[in-house]
Amino acid sequence: MTIHVKAKRIYDPPEPSDGYRVLVDSALRYLGTARTLAVTGLACDSVHVISVRALDMVSNRSPSRPIWVRTAACPPSPLGLVATPQSRAVTLQWSAPAAGLSYEVLVNGRLVRTTAATTYTVSGLACAATKTFSVESVDSAGGVSAPAGVVATTPTC
Repeated sequence: MTIHVKAKRIYDPPEPSDGYRVLVDSALRYLGTARTLAVTGLACDSVHVISVRALDMVSNRSPSRPIWVRTAACPPSPLGLVATPQSRAVTLQWSAPAAGLSYEVLVNGRLVRTTAATTYTVSGLACAATKTFSVESVDSAGGVSAPAGVVATTPTC
């Protein structure tokens, strides 16, 4: 998820502000002169504390007034995930919980594919291999749903 931060230019006579320091959840995320910033990589449906301080030429800082913001809600999880084992492959199929989503397919927690389709075949698997398959919905803001998961075993060869 992304939060857009915009600082209003502050003039403290006799010198104007020469830069900004942005903290997100107490971690420095930006130090520079731009007055707008897109804070990316935040989890959906989570609360964050953002502090912006103006700096002058000798790094004096303005008072900080933190704000608390909540990112957008997470997208819904894929529905009805089914795994169909085949020789050295497993076909995954699910229903879209909402329009406009893409999906991340994971095998044993490792991302193997991002797709807009609601079916995907994981190939190149060993015979008699048991794997955990997960599918997560991703919305246009980058929010990721809770995973839908299933365990499947390929047939013996």
